[in-house]
Amino acid sequence: MLKIIKYANKYKNAVPKFILEVLEGEFGFTGIERPDIYNIPEHYHIGTSKFWLAIERGIVIGTIAIIDCGRHRGFLRRMYVAKEFRGKGIGTKLLETLLRYTKKHDYKRIFLWTDSEMVEAIKMYEKKGFKRIKAPPKDFHFLRLSDSIFYKLEL
Repeated sequence: MLKIIKYANKYKNAVPKFILEVLEGEFGFTGIERPDIYNIPEHYHIGTSKFWLAIERGIVIGTIAIIDCGRHRGFLRRMYVAKEFRGKGIGTKLLETLLRYTKKHDYKRIFLWTDSEMVEAIKMYEKKGFKRIKAPPKDFHFLRLSDSIFYKLEL
């Protein structure tokens, strides 16, 4: 049975393993440092920033996070669903969990950036109302060289 939960420390080893399997194993995005995935509370549980997991039978099958960037803005990060679970609504459930949370905590805009290879994710973001933009806000410092597509959602 699928559960969407806030990050729990008992998954501290499973989360980086899962994220690396998706990014490096599936998409080949290697050679990029990702210190945030090894210490979720330090990076994602500050203020109203949060990190959620999709859990199926005790196994991490999805992740999503929001970083509070101030001025009622958030940065959606680390949205992944295991390949064998895609197309089953899990990504939508993760995103809806995040959007309910951000509305409750007075976020007004959510930004994200992704790579063109994340075709299914892009379709989901657009279906949920995210609009493509030319560039992220200048004060956002999360950008990687591989990121190529930018989105914003007005809440």
